This record gives sequence, structure tokens and C-alpha cells, in this order.
Amino acid sequence: MIDINRIATRPRIESTEAILADATLSGRDAQDLSLAILNATIEFYKIQSLRSAVRTDVHDSHAEARIEQLKAERARIIQTLGGTKDAGERVRMSGNLSLSVEAR
Repeated sequence: MIDINRIATRPRIESTEAILADATLSGRDAQDLSLAILNATIEFYKIQSLRSAVRTDVHDSHAEARIEQLKAERARIIQTLGGTKDAGERVRMSGNLSLSVEAR
């Protein structure tokens, strides 16, 4: 049985980091992983903007700006890794996700 009092009194974690990528991959795998992360993030911001438009009849300008930034990053990754797929080169990938809780 879960003791609700213990859960309620746990100290709150204010920040944490998660390692998303830490590997040496083929160019194809590095591009696939990078694009999967970017595409999922782009879709997230598209949904955020659509939600805003439905609720307030105004698109979320921050989401719209992030979408454009992420599309530029995606193009840069394709350009950078495009030649490695057939050359047999290996790509070192590392990436962290940093989270911190902010007061409202």
C-alpha cells in the first residue's frame, strides 16, 4: 500500500539532467537519431501553436519562432551528416537535456 504522507513530504527535485545521446554511430544512425529528436520537437511546437490558436485565436509566436529555428537546425544536420552516410565515417553524438523547475 502506498503511504500518501510519505509521498507528500518528499523533497522536491528542483533540477535534473538526462543524457539523451552518448555514442559513436554511423552517419546514417546519427542522422536518423538527430532528425527523430528534431522532428518530434517540431511537432510538439506545432501542436502548441495550434492549441493556442484554438483557445485564443492567436498562434503562439514563441512556438512559431522555435519551429523555424529547429527547421534551420535540421537542415544544418542534414548538410553536415549527409556525406558521412556513404563514406563509412563515424559520428560522435552527445547531448543532455537539462530541466529546472521555475516558480510561476
